[in-house]
Formats: sequence, C-alpha cells, structure tokens
Amino acid sequence: DKVAPWLAHILYAPDAAVFTAAVIAQADYFVTLDRQHLLGNSALEAASPLPIGTPGDALAWLRGTFIPDGGANLLGR
Repeated sequence: DKVAPWLAHILYAPDAAVFTAAVIAQADYFVTLDRQHLLGNSALEAASPLPIGTPGDALAWLRGTFIPDGGANLLGR
C-alpha cells in the first residue's frame, strides 16, 4: 500500500491518500489550507519530496521559481 508510509506523518487517512497521489504524480508543489493535518506538520515537511504550503505560498514559490525577478517586470516595477 503506497499510502502506508505517509500515515506515519499524516494521521488523517483521507489526507494521506491525497498527499500520496500528489507524490506519485510527481507534483511540484502540494497546495492546501489544512492547518490541522498538513500545514506546519514538521515531520511531514522533513519527509516530503515536495514543498507544502498555502495557495499564497505556492504563488510566491512559482514567482521565485519560474519568474527570475519575481514578476516585478510584469507589473512594471
């Protein structure tokens, strides 16, 4: 079972299943608003092969990763 290893870090099985699917799909980033089980889970963050964050965190990551100047040029700055 591919979910089992993540159940050590994510106590809520449905969240572990969704996270496992993201890992299997080789997602670049895992976006969530789940502060109860996922965000701030230091054990999960340490074991995770992908960054985990809020939608705002993901946008900041995208800007930093794919837009060299963080998007300042796009905004006329």
